Amino acid sequence: MCLASAIVSGLLFATGCGSIGETAVSPELTLGTGEGTASPAPDPLPSPTGPPARELVIADIIWPLPADLYYIEDDGRIWYQPRAGDETASIPISPHNEQVLDFSLAPGGDWVIYRTDGEVMISTRNGLQQRTVFRDSLFGSIPVPPAGNPRSVAWAPDGSRLAYATPGGFHVLLPSADSSDGVLLYPISEAGVSGISWSPGSTWILVYRDDNTSALYNTDPLGKWVELGILSGHTWLSDGRLAFAPAEGGLALLTPGDIDSRVFILPQDRYVTVPCERSDRMLAFFVHTERAAPGVLYTANPFDLSFGVASNLALDTANLIWDPAGTYLLGVEGEPGSLIIIDPAAGTKTHLGADHHSTVPGWGSRPPEYIGGLSMSSGLFFLAPQAGVMQIWRLPTNGDAPEPITSASSPVASFSVSWNGTQIAFSSGESLWRMVLNSTDLSEVVSLSGEDNQGRATPAFSPSGRQIAYADNGIKIIDLDSGEVSSILPDGLAGGGTPVTYNHPRWSADGEWLLVRASYTQGADQVFIPVVDRPGRENAPIPLNLFDTDGRWISGISALAFGRGSAAEEAMLALVQPGNPSTETRLLSAPVLDARQRQDGKIAFLQAPPAGIGGPTTFRLASILPNATYYAFETPVFVLEEPVLSPDTRYIAGLINTSQNNERSLTGQLVIIDLATETIYAIEGITGAYNLVWEP
Repeated sequence: MCLASAIVSGLLFATGCGSIGETAVSPELTLGTGEGTASPAPDPLPSPTGPPARELVIADIIWPLPADLYYIEDDGRIWYQPRAGDETASIPISPHNEQVLDFSLAPGGDWVIYRTDGEVMISTRNGLQQRTVFRDSLFGSIPVPPAGNPRSVAWAPDGSRLAYATPGGFHVLLPSADSSDGVLLYPISEAGVSGISWSPGSTWILVYRDDNTSALYNTDPLGKWVELGILSGHTWLSDGRLAFAPAEGGLALLTPGDIDSRVFILPQDRYVTVPCERSDRMLAFFVHTERAAPGVLYTANPFDLSFGVASNLALDTANLIWDPAGTYLLGVEGEPGSLIIIDPAAGTKTHLGADHHSTVPGWGSRPPEYIGGLSMSSGLFFLAPQAGVMQIWRLPTNGDAPEPITSASSPVASFSVSWNGTQIAFSSGESLWRMVLNSTDLSEVVSLSGEDNQGRATPAFSPSGRQIAYADNGIKIIDLDSGEVSSILPDGLAGGGTPVTYNHPRWSADGEWLLVRASYTQGADQVFIPVVDRPGRENAPIPLNLFDTDGRWISGISALAFGRGSAAEEAMLALVQPGNPSTETRLLSAPVLDARQRQDGKIAFLQAPPAGIGGPTTFRLASILPNATYYAFETPVFVLEEPVLSPDTRYIAGLINTSQNNERSLTGQLVIIDLATETIYAIEGITGAYNLVWEP
């Protein structure tokens, strides 16, 4: 690959040029037609049966909506309509001085990419974080695609990649360790790109042109793979296949990378529009006897290729968009006009925001399933406000709703759960407290040196439950039976005279070592501290020299060190063992958010894509053996902030709809992912949670 430098919006990118088109096939092959290699088309489509076609009936809006809504108002700003609010809850999420022409949402919905006359911007929904990705004075000349087509800006489902149309084609931003910014910018020359659509795996890009022709690009290596001709619609299936509707008629399935995989579900004697994969993985689409005639709703099974009529509603589908579950259609009535939501199965139409003049609408991400509680193998503890005071809450294992388990007069700042799950240690006010769960046993353990220190006391129970290690101007241990306090490691100066403070102690299973975070003026490391004297063992801290990482003890006296990567340390997952010096076995050089060892001996971990453009936290569950073999991904991509694996690695707890509280901690809606079913649950009523801790 040849690399050149290009300065874009004050950011230095490496521009790739050698691999463009390396995988391109002959441009004469167009999979949009019935020609070429493909399986035979099925028999001609039967005529719709059942009641005669009916007209839409006006109905009232039913809250909550199937998903959040977004649209560009006639003032040029992007507006956000929460699904659970009402029309008065709609708010602008882009600056008032910018005329937004097109936008697309990042996975999870907390970030947005949008373009104006001269810029492509990415921003959080609350506007607190923004970045200019691209700047060009000719950018506004790109046509804005109709609402029903792919957008001219697009965020990949894995959260690490962007693509957007430019005056000369389109750009792709890919994460790369070869760039100082962690991003490589690839310009692709194309004729009049107006729409871009990413595959679920973030490896394929479907490009629409102004003349309605389309092409499929691969990103590894980056190049055009095949022309698809003129399409009247497409949808990506969750298994990575592409369902597309050629303008000549029919509905086809294609596995990208396999030319011979194309198969027609519907023959080409009917026209198909707005195909969509529903939440049950069936395909929904409209079938038209003539190109300009209204269509009726069909469903098809993309696995056995069966299909049938789902509704006899005659509907003009121009510029309509399915909601994430494939149940409702969104559009704009008038130009500009009011948002409309159509239920094709029920034959109803509702108006939203009739007093507004809207253009370019879009649905947000599929919302999680809201529940009161969840039956799980381990309980979950977290901090959240109760009557205005931060308390410890517990989500129990029996499916009951979470409840606060402390009633401290001062906010709880940090806490720990004992190894057997029967005790809680927490800091509040200027003291460290101990509470026995399911009892009235609450006692002050020790006074802290000052209120400034109570937030980082970060207590930790020993395996026996009779000692607590905590941070208070260094690492100390209190014996709960005798009340004796021992100073293990005071704050002070590290090598070279660098100031260092210690907190977040974690005990090894044998109770002989602590793994502690060492924070310096710039960055932090992990250090081992011996707790029990042994012959030949020094009491000095043993640094891991793995900066900006986190750690967790596993079996024996081994620990896992992992991190997203930073300027001081590459992203990694490693096995480490205390000693002088400590030993490290590197398992993986990739961003890791959390890791645990399973009963089968494998290390299960949450792997994120390489850092680059910024944006939401996305990850997949993966596993690897301790000898660094049999590395494999086990789940699709999820979007969640502050994700934490449960002890049995079946569940992930995390946050959505996040913001920072007064202590600059990231708080948000508590969410649980059941990896066995890949179901995402939001716990009702818990919107200000943080510091998530699974019961051991």
